[in-house]
Amino acid sequence: MLWEEESNRYRAPLTPGLVAVLKDKAIQWEAENASRKNPVPAQKKVQLETVKRWFFQDWKKIEPKLRTSIVEGISVSLAP
Repeated sequence: MLWEEESNRYRAPLTPGLVAVLKDKAIQWEAENASRKNPVPAQKKVQLETVKRWFFQDWKKIEPKLRTSIVEGISVSLAP
């Protein structure tokens, strides 16, 4: 467990043992995502949403035989 000056809190990995002690002692606590310190840039989030939308709304609706043909064509054109 480490004291973090910036947030004025203690920070520790969340383990079942730690949760048990905090509950036993009736200590208020809050789980925080470790990746919160390095947030994903907005542009990357937009790109991900665009790819998801394309995949689920366009790609998945194409006939499986046509999808296979497209993938094979791309594979051949990218081969050295």
